Amino acid sequence: MTWLFILTRSNTYRILCGTVRVSPGVKMGGNCIFTIPIIVDRMSRDRAGLGPSYHGSPDVPAEDQIVFTEFGVDFWKMVLGAGFRFCGLQAFEYPAALAVVASK
Repeated sequence: MTWLFILTRSNTYRILCGTVRVSPGVKMGGNCIFTIPIIVDRMSRDRAGLGPSYHGSPDVPAEDQIVFTEFGVDFWKMVLGAGFRFCGLQAFEYPAALAVVASK
């Protein structure tokens, strides 16, 4: 069985909860495929204490698009920490559109 979900906000708590909740439902040989915004040239960081940052156009500060976590090259730790044995990327439009493939 393959699970597919799309995350548009970078909220670490929600993403970790979602990945951990899905993990037990994925059987050996199964996959969980999802997207998160990834900044490919640096490590992940929490935006707590920093000025607000928003997804989309910088001139449209929509509160429902606020960035809580900027995911970087170490995003794979979240996947393996949730119990998956493999973490890979599928590039649809590098670097703007990357899908994460987590497998057991």
